Amino acid sequence: MESDKDICTMELKLSKKEIEAIKLRDIEELKPKLCAKKMNLKLDEFENVLNNARYKIAKEIYYNNCIKIVIEENSLEEDTLYFTFRCAVCGTIYKVNGYEEKIACPLCLSNKVMSAKEAGFYKKNY
Repeated sequence: MESDKDICTMELKLSKKEIEAIKLRDIEELKPKLCAKKMNLKLDEFENVLNNARYKIAKEIYYNNCIKIVIEENSLEEDTLYFTFRCAVCGTIYKVNGYEEKIACPLCLSNKVMSAKEAGFYKKNY
């Protein structure tokens, strides 16, 4: 009989923040606003972290992959959220750090930008 170690070779890396979001919302069943408050995040930031983690897990389940979840210890992006935007002037699609105060196109410097949802290329990851 094969051991679990031999069967599950796929490692799924989740950040500590993603694990915490799943724990608070799905295990402890706290309301999203309370989860966000406990994690010192805005509600939309919390929902992005949670949905990203759920998507990673669901994708592996969908493809019938046996997964071993590993917590990323030193993730450079662990405390950084990125959002996708499209410039309304030149059409450039780019990502920005979610904590930036001013959002402007890196190519033409216009501040006339659209979120991914507004630009029509947003997909829910769950």
